Amino acid sequence: MTVSFRLAGRSERENLNTKGKSRTQTQTYTLTKTQTQIQTQTRSQTQTHTQTHTHTQIQTQA
Repeated sequence: MTVSFRLAGRSERENLNTKGKSRTQTQTYTLTKTQTQIQTQTRSQTQTHTQTHTHTQIQTQA
C-alpha cells in the first residue's frame, strides 16, 4: 500500500512600494508516505492413518 500526499505550492505576492516593485514567494511542500504490509500465512496439515488388520485362524483336527 502506497499513500502519497502532495500539497500544491503556495505563492504570495505583495507590493513593496508604490513604484510597482513586487516580491513573489513560492513554497512547495511534498510529503510522501510509504507503508508496506507483509502478511505471512502458514498452513499446517497433519494426516494420520492407522490401519489394523487382525486375522485369526482356528483349525481343529480330530
